[in-house]
Amino acid sequence: MTRIVTALALALTATHAQALSCIAPSVEFSYTQAAEDDRAYVILDGQFTFDPSDLPKRSVDNNNPPDTFVKAIFSGSYFNGVDFENRWSGPVTLNAQCFGPWCSHATSGMTGLAFVERTDSGYILSLSPCGGAFFGDATDAQRAAIVACHTGGPCTSEISLD
Repeated sequence: MTRIVTALALALTATHAQALSCIAPSVEFSYTQAAEDDRAYVILDGQFTFDPSDLPKRSVDNNNPPDTFVKAIFSGSYFNGVDFENRWSGPVTLNAQCFGPWCSHATSGMTGLAFVERTDSGYILSLSPCGGAFFGDATDAQRAAIVACHTGGPCTSEISLD
């Protein structure tokens, strides 16, 4: 009986010690996903500020933690179909998600490109541990890739394992 309990404890410990393996999507992949979705999205480029104490706490005991919704303020610009020149500031709700013990890496003051769902009740940025909706410290090349995707230019949306 002691061996069974010890083996079970070791198996559970190993499960929690394993790292979450994610393949980082490109902005082209995220653009294509948003464009093909039935929901409406806007692409924001700027800074999100919020109270970090509102974020979910990492828990190794809960394999299916609920989403945590955090009120944030966005300040920056948005993609208007041509460029990112139009300015906007306003409220955005962050959906800080956890997959088991792995949670999104949201930090107050984070700056980057975000694919934000536009709903009847406001804007929602879903942040998962694997990313895809937010690209921190966005580059001009990433902005150009979004413009290219939107205007019918080259838009490689496949995920490469190379």
